Amino acid sequence: MKEGFHEDLFDRMLIWQCISRKLTFISKDSEIKKYKVSGLKVIWS
Repeated sequence: MKEGFHEDLFDRMLIWQCISRKLTFISKDSEIKKYKVSGLKVIWS
């Protein structure tokens, strides 16, 4: 997972959990969708 996309450490922890467990992240934060390149499945951004 690339660092530097998102400043919020708690969000980055949630993102990593979703990537590693193959879960979908639900958020309206536009920065979250940048993690799609790392394998994050995201809706509502």
